[in-house]
Amino acid sequence: MTGVSDVSNVVFVVDTSGYDSSSDLNYDMSSVSGTDGKNISFIFYNNSASSPSAYTGSITLGFSVSQACSVVAPEATVSLMSTSFSGNVAAKKVICTYTTQNDDKSSDIDLPSDTSSPGNISISNVPDVDFGQLGINSVDTANGTWSQDLNVSGDEGQALKISVALSNNFEDEASGETADQVQWSLVNSEDNEITPFSTSDPPTVSMDYTIQNSNTQESPLKKYYFQISNLKSVKYSGDYKATLTWTFTDGP
Repeated sequence: MTGVSDVSNVVFVVDTSGYDSSSDLNYDMSSVSGTDGKNISFIFYNNSASSPSAYTGSITLGFSVSQACSVVAPEATVSLMSTSFSGNVAAKKVICTYTTQNDDKSSDIDLPSDTSSPGNISISNVPDVDFGQLGINSVDTANGTWSQDLNVSGDEGQALKISVALSNNFEDEASGETADQVQWSLVNSEDNEITPFSTSDPPTVSMDYTIQNSNTQESPLKKYYFQISNLKSVKYSGDYKATLTWTFTDGP
């Protein structure tokens, strides 16, 4: 390995497109030299244009590098066959044939995150959600309606992840009274599947959408609506509003 300075991050991205969960990849780099002083990472990923995803098959590593390395394959089974493997492995399952050594000195490698920019996807008209006027103790569950369509456009087959965080639960703007016991869910109207917001802080729910046609306006929220429950926990009348924060991520 030449032309790479010491203390540099070297990332090998192995494209597993065409291989499924029944596949077994044998990866051997025993003849590679010149890795001293480098931070080596191997990422196994299915980079298919139509359906990018993590590789879910098996990976057998039979190489020995002089510098500890990192292996990133979070949905795969990784078998370490080398007698001198040293490093870190992120995998669904790890099989160690010989004794291995962990390494806590490898530097971090910057990887894409859910907060990446939405690339060339165009987004417009992020909607408000209206639950109407509800009387105290009149109902315990209510459905919200979109104030307008959310429109997106991009390239055909482009994956879009839409996440919605409940930044602030219901609060009456006039009195300051809160209705923070109200619970939020996302409902798919086609099959009535209900996905509650997570219990994290802030509570969040996500949906996936794939662009159907290039450069046309599409409505990814058309089949979804929000549902709120535990309304009987609200004790005081008022004009309650909540804040939703939307995040759009281009890719898986």
